[in-house]
Amino acid sequence: MDMNRAVVCLLVMICWLGIGQVRITAGVTQADTSTVTHISESETATQTTNPTTESETTTEATTLQPTTTAVQATTVIPRPVPGAPNATTLVPLDTVSVLVEWSNMSVLYSYNVTLYTVGPPEEIFSSVLTNATSNGFYGLIPGVSYKASVSACYRLGSETCGNASGSNVGNTYPAAPTGLTVDNQTLNTIAFTWTQYGEVTNYTLLVNGSYYASFDWTMNSSFNWTMNSSFNWTTNASGVVYGLGVSGALYELSLISVSGNLENRANGSLPAATEPPMPSSLSCGVPSNSTFNITIFSPSSLSPSQYHIATYVITYTSTIPDLSSVNTTEVNFSDSNVTDVYLVSLTAGVTYNISVQSLSYNVSSPAISQLCTTALNAPTLTNLSESQQKIDVSWAPPPNSNYDGFEVHCVMQQPPGPTVTVYAAKNETSAVCSNLTAGSLYGVSVVTVLYNNLTTPATSPVQQSITIPYPPTNVTSAGQTNSSLTLNITYTLTTNCNSYGVSTEPVSNAALSSSTPMYCTPNSTPWLLTPLSSNQNYVVSVWAVAAYGNVSSTPVSSTPCVSSTLWTVASPVTSLSASDFQPTSVTMSWSPPENSQNILYYTLSVMYGSSSQAVGSQCAQIIYLNCHQPASAIELQQKVCAINTNTTVNCSGPITYTVNGLEAMTSYVANVSAYNPGGPSGGPGNSVSFETTAPAASNGWIAGLVIGLLVLVAIAILIGYFTWRRKK
Repeated sequence: MDMNRAVVCLLVMICWLGIGQVRITAGVTQADTSTVTHISESETATQTTNPTTESETTTEATTLQPTTTAVQATTVIPRPVPGAPNATTLVPLDTVSVLVEWSNMSVLYSYNVTLYTVGPPEEIFSSVLTNATSNGFYGLIPGVSYKASVSACYRLGSETCGNASGSNVGNTYPAAPTGLTVDNQTLNTIAFTWTQYGEVTNYTLLVNGSYYASFDWTMNSSFNWTMNSSFNWTTNASGVVYGLGVSGALYELSLISVSGNLENRANGSLPAATEPPMPSSLSCGVPSNSTFNITIFSPSSLSPSQYHIATYVITYTSTIPDLSSVNTTEVNFSDSNVTDVYLVSLTAGVTYNISVQSLSYNVSSPAISQLCTTALNAPTLTNLSESQQKIDVSWAPPPNSNYDGFEVHCVMQQPPGPTVTVYAAKNETSAVCSNLTAGSLYGVSVVTVLYNNLTTPATSPVQQSITIPYPPTNVTSAGQTNSSLTLNITYTLTTNCNSYGVSTEPVSNAALSSSTPMYCTPNSTPWLLTPLSSNQNYVVSVWAVAAYGNVSSTPVSSTPCVSSTLWTVASPVTSLSASDFQPTSVTMSWSPPENSQNILYYTLSVMYGSSSQAVGSQCAQIIYLNCHQPASAIELQQKVCAINTNTTVNCSGPITYTVNGLEAMTSYVANVSAYNPGGPSGGPGNSVSFETTAPAASNGWIAGLVIGLLVLVAIAILIGYFTWRRKK
């Protein structure tokens, strides 16, 4: 059946072509014939030439002007011009191809199909001749607007073509965005970039699967192109989605390219997070020498429902170039208002630049920074060496520390006084506190310092030290007894001390005491040295002592000491006795005091009166009894007496001496004093009262006197008796 139809169609076409070849004679000019022929050639050229030159050829053919010369010719009657096809449409197939369709007019026709880009400028992309009623165009640009024209042409003979019909304007599908990459984020925006091939007219953004209107985008170049130029249809684009509700939250971004009414969605989505808010503030806690804690305060400008923070990233770097390694640690975000973090294994005395960032889904906030400094390590005092006005101080530097230098403080504690401060460089381990006060208690410490004032200096434990007092200038006797010496201690140099040391030669257990001591003053201060042996020559050495409480188990003493030779006096003579009373003489005897070898002389004083009379009675005699020293060297005339006698006696044992030149029948009082280089014996000795006897030649008148006295007594008794009887 199909074969029969084909044969019939072929016969009809042959008949029709034959009728078209009948020649007729008509008044047609030469120019008309030329015109038809030219058009036919032009149509043929249109089918075979490059599409980019078609419009030029067509224009040339239609602008020829007919000549005015008329010729008589035989003309071929042209075929009727085909009409324009109906229902020409352009259907997009994908991103690089479209399909042009039209209605079929006749099996005798073929069709010339041309694809144009929509201008301006309007350019031919491609032109083909086909016997079909549709044609696909491939290798197009995504998202570009195209239109097509179709004209019908005879298949045989001159191939005359009719008018072209136009199609609708259609687009290729836009290419899907590729290479979606986050560019940057803020608290409520996400900026991202992508690569776009071809043209788009718009983009649609989906956030977490829903259409999101707050989106701006831009291309890095505009499509101003021509078909004849080599154009890179790939361009970079960027967009910003803003107004996102939660800072630090993760969003899924999907991008759809739009061209006309066609869309193409990117393969997959872009996970992107908004920037979390940074902490509101950061503070340093109390540092130690290797750690400190920092307090991070949560964002204050947003409510907790408006942000999400997973962790805090803490970066701390030493400001010292030699220690400038970067350290990073991460801690979980606390739901409370503050997060405390302890940083450990730090170097003492180092300032660290601490930066804290909020982190959420690998997106960091801007950093908030604070300088924090670790505490210093204190040096270790190793030695103190004292003199009168200075203390030599040595120390060991602190380990694992950064510092600028040291300060040595010598604080006068007892008696209270000024502080002396000495500065030492970083590489020094000793210094001297000078211009101190001798004999004073000082508290000594060494301080590690940083001069940036960012941390508290570290002070070693205070050690107490006593400067050596200056020695006394002189020591003299202000008085002596048989068991003590009163000393005057004088100074010419400024010094402090709170006691004195003393020694004697020969050695004794004597000690100094004072009722109102004034230590180490420039003026003389009386001190009592007791107990001592009487009648003794002592070499007394005195030195100043500075010993403050339990500060020093060994008192600090002045050197050298000052010495003087001083004497205690002899003990009082308490064994004096009188015997062999005569009218003009009496014998006196006594035992010498201890250390009699040191007695220079005795003084035997004989006074008128008796022991009951007042001291200071008229001196009768004073006898100087010399033991070792000539009388000329003795201080005589202590008292004014009627008789002064100088004599030498043997003082090695008990002494007996007869006093002559007394008056008969007279009462006397006698006492003895022993003298050594220190003076007279201390304290009063015993006194002896005696009376000289009457002369031997006057015994008769004495007996008469006695009898007379007895008579008078008897008379008196009788008178008294009778008087008593009368009264009764």
